[in-house]
Amino acid sequence: MVTNLSGWLRTLSSATGFALAGPGGALVGHLAGGLLATLLPGTSGFMGEVISRFSTKAIELSGTALAERLTSKEKQRINHDLQAAFRDAFTQALYDLGGVRCFPAHWAPKKRDVPSGAVYPSTPQGDLLWRGGNPLAEQVCDCLQKMERAVVEGRLLPLDPPRNQPAAGVQRYLEAETFESLNTAFFDDVLSPYLAAFSSLIREIPDFEAHLRRNLLDRTLVHLGELLKARTPAWRAYNRMILETLRSEVRQVESGQSEIADRLDTLLDRSNPARMEQLATGMADLLSATGQLEKRVDEGFDSMLARLAQQHQELLARFDVLIATSGRIESKVDRVLRMLEGGRYVIEGTPSVSIDAPPAPGEPPFKGLQFFDEPDADLFFGRELLTAKLVARIGEILSLPPAEADQVGLQFLAVVGASGSGKSSLVR
Repeated sequence: MVTNLSGWLRTLSSATGFALAGPGGALVGHLAGGLLATLLPGTSGFMGEVISRFSTKAIELSGTALAERLTSKEKQRINHDLQAAFRDAFTQALYDLGGVRCFPAHWAPKKRDVPSGAVYPSTPQGDLLWRGGNPLAEQVCDCLQKMERAVVEGRLLPLDPPRNQPAAGVQRYLEAETFESLNTAFFDDVLSPYLAAFSSLIREIPDFEAHLRRNLLDRTLVHLGELLKARTPAWRAYNRMILETLRSEVRQVESGQSEIADRLDTLLDRSNPARMEQLATGMADLLSATGQLEKRVDEGFDSMLARLAQQHQELLARFDVLIATSGRIESKVDRVLRMLEGGRYVIEGTPSVSIDAPPAPGEPPFKGLQFFDEPDADLFFGRELLTAKLVARIGEILSLPPAEADQVGLQFLAVVGASGSGKSSLVR
């Protein structure tokens, strides 16, 4: 039984991703579903209703049904683009792990931005093999190079749409409670059968397989975020499918869920595709950041994603500002500026406040040279993104160990601007 919104969304996204793009789609969907939950408001009442009506099996079937709503051509296009992005990201991850010793052509133009601990020849075990001229070093390169060719040739992570598979095919992904268990499910399903051909190498250097398990998926996710943004239509279509299904279920819950429904309606508004595009781009950024986040042993998805969200407050704040601002504009802009023939302009529509009516009694919203303070929050607009940046920067400073903070000089955060530009109000 699914017990929280993050788990519910992971299950739905994982099942849909599996139906569209096989194990790679299930893995990405599992992570994307949890990330999506960070963008939605509180849901305690909602989940009481949902849990009573949905089991893991029911959501799994709904994910498959969701994919089946697509025409075969649409399904093939989305599958092809998502699978291609995952394959390309996987290939880039192999280049990262093999380093210049295994893939000199891909490291020759410039040094790749890869942590040294992820490059196997740079690890203590790998360095020992190469410095000692051990023949196993050449076998490690041969394994990684053959794995790359297997991906390119479609023998590993094939591009063809996956055949209809029994529901049990995705069950391991649905049952994953930690990133490590999700990683293990993917590794065992996809890579272990391939590595069986290199069983003697794995026996000789067990550290090599452990290194692949520890780093290959993380590096794939780092590259996947950027590649998904280059394949925006398919990634946006996948996210829209998930959100539309979620919205349909939210609408079946009778009370207390207007905030979630309103936010989903705003994101799914087809008259403003920029919102969905920004959502898809932001989700890709968060997915990439998941690969860079240091995982903790047996850490659950919710706590891991909470840490990720804390480190990317600016990105999440951008979603909130987008939704809040669009709602404010839609509710207040009730007049239209129209250009007539002859170059004249006219404002059409009735003003929401009579221009002849005297102002209502009360405190004026403008404070002159005085700054806005916390009690004036409802009067202070237009600095949401800058505020989010400051909050995110403060979070980075507070998360540093004291010694490191002193070393890099991050003991305070300065806000600099022209006189009267609103620095004091912004800080408060």
